[in-house]
Amino acid sequence: MSRAAEIPLSYSHRYPIAFMRIAFLNTFGAKTKEPLVSLIDRIHQAFLSSGLGEPMIRFDFVDSPLASPVSGVDKALEHHPEAGRFVTTASPAAGIPGARRISNGPWSRAAGEELPYKTLQTIAAGVPTSFPFHAVVIHFHSPEFGDRVPTQLNSAEMMAGVLLADSWWVDGRIRSLSACVVLPRVPGSRKMPPPSAPVAAVLKVCGKIKRTIPVPLAKKDVTRLAPVSQPTFAMIPGAAPEAMGAVLPHSLQQA
Repeated sequence: MSRAAEIPLSYSHRYPIAFMRIAFLNTFGAKTKEPLVSLIDRIHQAFLSSGLGEPMIRFDFVDSPLASPVSGVDKALEHHPEAGRFVTTASPAAGIPGARRISNGPWSRAAGEELPYKTLQTIAAGVPTSFPFHAVVIHFHSPEFGDRVPTQLNSAEMMAGVLLADSWWVDGRIRSLSACVVLPRVPGSRKMPPPSAPVAAVLKVCGKIKRTIPVPLAKKDVTRLAPVSQPTFAMIPGAAPEAMGAVLPHSLQQA
């Protein structure tokens, strides 16, 4: 996102861009050879060093949904009983069976509460050897990235901030790293402003951007939303409520 994005005239005539926000979904390369705690520490320090301050951290340390003789949750609680209030088996979404997890997500009884960063750091350092979690998801947020959940659907990829996911697969651990930055449309301009210097500094620490997808967002008070496609092929609220069935305009590119 080193250069401003530009919206083609054909698109600007069709949609109310004077009131539109754009979410830029950036995907980075994430190597599993780097210890999970090392990557978490780098991102956390980037928020502090950039001047953004202590980020709000949403965390999920998830056991396997299948029966297993070893529980990462139980092992973590042996060392950190204070995390007990974050344990939940609630389903994170309709149709998805709940797996036991340590979480401060919206499905947890401790939703929105925090654990000291030192505790999160220690648990992450034990993954996967000491604490064999099936999956770990960490989300870092600062208001500079935009509203934490800028759409009316609570999609992880659309949460403004930096999202790190690490999970087990048949051939070992797999990892993903992405960042969502929400920028306001400037009335009368065909170009989007660049992210602020602190946000740009955090993105730089995350590594080389492999792909950036711009997603138009509806106004916050809109309730009937046009779906647009995101990288995971899920649908999210779009910019033109009247254009039901619209898809992400791939012509919306960075200049």
